[in-house]
Amino acid sequence: VEAVEEGTLGKILVPEGSEEVAVNTPIALLLEEGEDAAALDKALRDAMAEELRRDKRVFVIGEEVAEYEGAYKAIDQIINSSAKTLYMSGGQIQNPIVFRGPNGAASRVAAQHSQNYASWYGHVPGLKVVSPWSAADAKGLLKAAIRDPNPVIFLENEILYGQSFEVPDSDDWVVPIGKAKVVRAGSDVTIVAHSIMVGRSLEAAEQLAGEGIEAEVIDLRSIRPLDTATIVESVKKTNRLVSAEEGWPFAGIGAELAATMMEQAFDYLDAPVARVCGADVPLPYAANLEKLALPQADKVVAAAKQVCYRTGSVMPINVLMPALSPTMTEGTLAKWHVKEGDEVSSGDVIAEIETDKATMEVEAVEEGTVGKIVVAEGSESVAVNSVIAILLEEGESADAIDVEAAKAKAPAAPGGEGDTGGDTGGESKGAAEAPGPAPSPAPAPSPAPAPSPASAPSPASAPSPAPAPSPAPATGGGEGGRIFASPLARRMAEQAGLDLARLTGSGPHGRIVKADIEAALSAGPGGVSGKAFADAFGIPYKQEPLSGMRKVIAQRLTESKQTVPHFYLTIDCELDALLKVRKDLNGRSPEGDGAYKLSVNDFVIRAAALALRQVPEANASFDPSGLLFFDRADISVAVATPAGLITPIVKQADGKGLAQISAEMRTLAGKARDGKLMPEEYQGGTFSISNLGMFGVKQFEAVINPPQGCILAVGAGEQRPVVKEGALSVATVMSCTLSVDHRVVDGAVGAEFLAAFKKLIEDPLTMLL
Repeated sequence: VEAVEEGTLGKILVPEGSEEVAVNTPIALLLEEGEDAAALDKALRDAMAEELRRDKRVFVIGEEVAEYEGAYKAIDQIINSSAKTLYMSGGQIQNPIVFRGPNGAASRVAAQHSQNYASWYGHVPGLKVVSPWSAADAKGLLKAAIRDPNPVIFLENEILYGQSFEVPDSDDWVVPIGKAKVVRAGSDVTIVAHSIMVGRSLEAAEQLAGEGIEAEVIDLRSIRPLDTATIVESVKKTNRLVSAEEGWPFAGIGAELAATMMEQAFDYLDAPVARVCGADVPLPYAANLEKLALPQADKVVAAAKQVCYRTGSVMPINVLMPALSPTMTEGTLAKWHVKEGDEVSSGDVIAEIETDKATMEVEAVEEGTVGKIVVAEGSESVAVNSVIAILLEEGESADAIDVEAAKAKAPAAPGGEGDTGGDTGGESKGAAEAPGPAPSPAPAPSPAPAPSPASAPSPASAPSPAPAPSPAPATGGGEGGRIFASPLARRMAEQAGLDLARLTGSGPHGRIVKADIEAALSAGPGGVSGKAFADAFGIPYKQEPLSGMRKVIAQRLTESKQTVPHFYLTIDCELDALLKVRKDLNGRSPEGDGAYKLSVNDFVIRAAALALRQVPEANASFDPSGLLFFDRADISVAVATPAGLITPIVKQADGKGLAQISAEMRTLAGKARDGKLMPEEYQGGTFSISNLGMFGVKQFEAVINPPQGCILAVGAGEQRPVVKEGALSVATVMSCTLSVDHRVVDGAVGAEFLAAFKKLIEDPLTMLL
């Protein structure tokens, strides 16, 4: 056999030695100059050839240019006949036809040759519609379409034909119709696209990553059936959706996606769905106009920033009207010391503010370039916390500043006397940091329970603070007092019991969004942040960023106090016998290897573990499916570190002697202070102990560390008068308080545990048995 055309041998389709090869069966593929073996059009030819060889019933009809008016007849035959054959025949006649054709703009082929048919055919019941982007998907979907018993519209973008992709080396590569693919994982926004817009969306995702936004890109691959499950799952994670398509906006694929998300993921959306589409005009022929009409990566980037409330390419630093006193609500911007384009450094005087009492200078707290003077010199009645200027960081352009968006993101102005609601520094990150909730009234707090493992120790008592400022009105308010909040924010607020009317929205036009709810939760049940309180009353402070451990402490213990019904039982234990045994045992410690030095806490751990063995009902945890009772006592012990308390675990403490417990605790405590604990050494545990006796704390109540059911708070051993057999004497007494989850452990069980614990502490020789 001689070649009748020149080219490069791309693939041998029929192996050497094959017998009974039918006439006209493709036996090899030649590539023309510039073609790649992994190009999309080549993958499609491979799929066709493989299916023609696999099934003798497969055949190809059609031509490059159909007869005049043939297109009109064809679309009628597809929509009116092929799509309805199965239905009209009562399910008796299938119509397995694949209609391949170009879809979308090529390059300067004008209005009549640049249609996007995805939504046209996707609208028709009875049809399946696929629109691949990569060569692997094109090959696998075409093979699946040929084997499908239904009519399938196979949409191909001509610009993709020559693009190269990885194609699996498989004898029978098939991609299921109706299954989308996550081509890039992300956490901040979901971008859904098909065909050529997948590549542009991936390009946009890389740009967004450089600005701190991680986009998840989903390739639909199939238009009908639409894989809504994959999209919903992604939106539940990112809370935002951008659809990207080359077609027109009206009744497009993006419109269907937006409606579907409203129906199936409404409560997870933190922003309206954004659509990126081609311009709503026939595609122009002129190259410059064609470029403007077709969506590129920059439009996807802009849409993603919009739903992330990061509009434009600028993340400005908003300079706010400062509150110069706790009673100030507005002032006069008397004079600017800078003009637009000036560079400022931290500490530079940038403006003068007049109040009814004084004229004061405003200093910059961050460096940057003055991008926009928002409030003119001489303006009166400028509300506290309103944006008066915008600073740009290096490389940012003033052309992209969205003043209205910056104003919307500013904290609300104070609502009345004693109200500040602002940062006396006068500046805040406009888009990168969502402002926290406005302060709300709170009485002077009563002494709080002492920290549990995972929280830092605090003094036993502290001066009660003055009443907090009144709350600022929610900026999410509209006409008639309506509060604007995203569906996700409303759901989170309802679950946490937060009043949206007391929150300040940081979204567009003051919309309350997810970040505002999270800020309110981190500020505590009262919604009063320490920073707002200190600023309001001029209390000096220094601010340190939250460490990862501190964030976990705040989250877990807030959850504990909000969801776990605590009650407390306290018992006094005499330590004199224990101290005598401890002294005797330490005196018997060998030298070198095997040496030990027992602490009171070692006895406490051993006693608690043995008491749990005697009263196993206290070694328990709550689960919605039922109560869990543990077969061994893994004791979590609080250890102080510079980053906060952490709870390394003495596992199976009920089966270990005092010397082994002491050695393990010494090792675990050292690793905890050095930050070298492995996760398995501090995660888990069935019961916790928090001992503040070494600080002289007499008695305290600890917060339960979920999902554990109890925590024992151990106070200092001190000499107290006691009555023994009717006579007054002095004994060393230690107070211990058991915090109990009432869902798991009743009062009687808690009391039984403490009685067993007390007996072991006061008769320490029984621990040695």
